[in-house]
Amino acid sequence: MAAEAASRSSDMFDEIVMAEERFHGEGYQEGYAEGSHVGVVEGRRYGSLHGAKIGSEIGCYLGFALTWRCLLQKCMDEKNSPLLVNLSDRIATILSTILMCVLVSFLYCISLFCSVS
Repeated sequence: MAAEAASRSSDMFDEIVMAEERFHGEGYQEGYAEGSHVGVVEGRRYGSLHGAKIGSEIGCYLGFALTWRCLLQKCMDEKNSPLLVNLSDRIATILSTILMCVLVSFLYCISLFCSVS
């Protein structure tokens, strides 16, 4: 009987002593789960904003290049021919960059959808 009482008091003492470690572990797990969720939400928001800025800048470059191509085509001569070829190459590069960004975004959205389902 005395052994049982000593064992119970020892268990209670261990629970008190180990409570800090248990609470620390539980708090860490809860904080990690919440931080992961908040981090994903914040990352998506940042990615959308940053992507919009980059898209706007690429659109500006494309508009600038298309305008110059139209201007050079109107006054076509030997001097402007290499410029026009170079500009057309730049426009193709910009368009392929835009297409690649759209494709990557689409694939990312599909991967998110598949991971949620």
